[in-house]
Amino acid sequence: MLDVARGLQGLGGGLMLAPSLALLAQEFPPAERANAFAAWGAVTAGAIAAGPLVGGLLTQGFGWQAIFWVNVPIGIAALAVTMVKLVNLPGPPTKVDWFGLVTFSTAIFMIVFALIRGNDEGWGSTLIVALLAGGVIELVVFVVGETQVSSPMLDFSLFRKVSASGASIVAFCMSASILALIIYLTLWLQSILGYSPLACGVRLLPLTALGLVVKPLAGKFTDRIAPGVIFGVGLGAIAAGLLLMSQVDTTSKWTVLLPGMILCGFGLGLVSPSLAQVSVGIVPPWQSGMASGVNTTFRQLGLVTGIAGLGAIFQHQILTHITASLRGTQEAYLTPSFANTVSSGGTVTYIEKAPEAFSATLKHAASVAYSSGLSEIVTIAGVIAIVGAVLGAALVRRRDLVGFGPPGGGPGGGPPPGAPPGGGPPVGQGAAGQAAGGA
Repeated sequence: MLDVARGLQGLGGGLMLAPSLALLAQEFPPAERANAFAAWGAVTAGAIAAGPLVGGLLTQGFGWQAIFWVNVPIGIAALAVTMVKLVNLPGPPTKVDWFGLVTFSTAIFMIVFALIRGNDEGWGSTLIVALLAGGVIELVVFVVGETQVSSPMLDFSLFRKVSASGASIVAFCMSASILALIIYLTLWLQSILGYSPLACGVRLLPLTALGLVVKPLAGKFTDRIAPGVIFGVGLGAIAAGLLLMSQVDTTSKWTVLLPGMILCGFGLGLVSPSLAQVSVGIVPPWQSGMASGVNTTFRQLGLVTGIAGLGAIFQHQILTHITASLRGTQEAYLTPSFANTVSSGGTVTYIEKAPEAFSATLKHAASVAYSSGLSEIVTIAGVIAIVGAVLGAALVRRRDLVGFGPPGGGPGGGPPPGAPPGGGPPVGQGAAGQAAGGA
């Protein structure tokens, strides 16, 4: 029931998140977008910083169900403001690209499911090999098919500008590195060090809250500093922070994460608003729906594959170390169930239910296994961030950003002939962008 409900939330989240950048591009001319994206970045940073704290308070005070109930009044208020304040510009008739939707979603599902189940089923098993091969084949079918449909979900002509590829790589690497790791850092603080949800949220503030300060400033710097430089420095800071955090071991306190979290928080605050601005800045306003959708897709793709891929490596490391720690002991028969519990964050409850004579051995085994696994995946995430920093700096170019001059279409500015007032797509154009933004 929880999985199904979360799936519905995911659909709603996708519908809201994909067009968000396009709405800002629609409402603000290039000269004013820096401030708009700075405000957008500050709000998202504030939400990220407040989330763990509010979630911790609700969980401890009312139970885990409260983190879902609290969204109901917030959602109603947001819907009311949306209906009253958002401008709904007319566009050309469009249709949903069902071919692209089905092939892309199926491909990603098969690949992610294979990553999640690989350790349990065996990486050479028929199921896992078939899923991985099927996912790759489906992606090829998607790419080929999108070049043939009239209103593609993903218009590959967008990538004629190398900056579009660079921004997509940055979005993917940022999500697949530090954002994918937050869940594992949280589980280490709670299940190994024993902190409560609220105490855990407080200790994550250097990572989450620093963006609240940096994002508004970074959004304003995008017009003054080459975006490639911002991406290189930001993801470089994230990479350095992750490599610092990889020093965690069995004797570590939470403070071992502090220098790394500060660097990662700074990097996130630097990259996020600049990435948002570049993603819609490389296309004219009537294609901003497409560009916004692509940016969101690569962010979410990085997050889901990062969590699944790092999780597969993490789970394998946990099992290896738990097996080594319990070999030859009277607790050895608990190895499979205990390894699964440690990797999913249920260590404290498991040890509480186990015979008291087993507690010391199990605690030691869990600490060794989790810290070793965490160090491994944090290092891998650092390498992913380095790749993103290098490619982002090399590929994203200022000259690819679209400038339309002042609103109203002065010399060299404004939308092309045929574009409806307010920046909507020109008549007969932009259908793909509208479809992708809506999808």
